[in-house]
Amino acid sequence: SASLLVTDERGECAEHDPVGGYYFHEARHLRRLRVEVNGATPWLCAEGSSAPDTLDFVYVYPELTRFGGGGTDVSDDTTWVNVHGVSQRAIDIRLSHTVKLDGMESALTLVNRSHEPVELEIAWVLDADFADIQEAQFDRREQEAGVVSASTEDGVEFSYQHPQLAYRTIVVAAGHEGAPSGTPDVARPFTGRLTTRVQLAPQETRELTMTVTPIAGSETLSDADVSARQESLERWRTAFTRITMPGNRLFESIVETNIRDIGSF
Repeated sequence: SASLLVTDERGECAEHDPVGGYYFHEARHLRRLRVEVNGATPWLCAEGSSAPDTLDFVYVYPELTRFGGGGTDVSDDTTWVNVHGVSQRAIDIRLSHTVKLDGMESALTLVNRSHEPVELEIAWVLDADFADIQEAQFDRREQEAGVVSASTEDGVEFSYQHPQLAYRTIVVAAGHEGAPSGTPDVARPFTGRLTTRVQLAPQETRELTMTVTPIAGSETLSDADVSARQESLERWRTAFTRITMPGNRLFESIVETNIRDIGSF
């Protein structure tokens, strides 16, 4: 695949990692990628990979800041709330980044585990620099130009201003209130964050998605190209050797997963 995503252990593409970002044909179409809840980064609980093309992360918000005794870190039944009125560890957050032939998608699932309704501001923090992957690895640019960001109705578009590199990145965030329809992009300038207001009743679940579509001149794939390549990939996968072990289905599942992981290379 032409898509590559490099994150840190939190599932973020951040400044402290010079190689971090989303690449398409080795050009970095997203330099920074982070999720914030009410202006804060949620507390990381676990990370893993459910498939060769997917990274998964689990968080809670807000994390405890007052501790006591016992295995739950509290010594009584007192429940505190943060400045936004959200009780401790109320929000269960699951984030999946999936790379595709023609881009990537991030799916964010929010669950309110508390007994009270909550209101959250969810933000995707983004920027782009269009560095080559080798430039990122050696932390040295050999070509560099300005990047223009313009708000759209449902996201943001980054455009590289290099005269020989026609790179663009189109980001669409579900639920984002962007530039009003029919008005110039400057009506709502992009500030580095795509924000969405979410209200959750007790035990309610909400899923938000963000799709990233890279455009690299003539290298951009059409829908027909993507479908044809995806069908070819599925035919190749179904041709894998099949191993069955009726006496140990768990081991059978592990072997099948490893075969797919090896095949992904």
